[in-house]
Amino acid sequence: MPYLGRKFTSIWKEDLRDRVRNAVAHLRADAPSLTADRAEDIGICREAVPLLHYMARTMLMQEISDQDNWPDKPEKGSEEQ
Repeated sequence: MPYLGRKFTSIWKEDLRDRVRNAVAHLRADAPSLTADRAEDIGICREAVPLLHYMARTMLMQEISDQDNWPDKPEKGSEEQ
């Protein structure tokens, strides 16, 4: 498990951002691509999806659990003018 114990920002910046961005750019349906390149790009995206899913789920769960600490917003119509 190469990502165990690493911060999400580190994983994204150092490992995934460029690979995923380039792979997704090459998967555009309206642009021609070589078959070998397309297969490699699909593989890169398939490898990244479970990790990105885990990262997104973890971050959303953290936000949801922290909502008790959010400052209260004034209700509509009760704002001072």
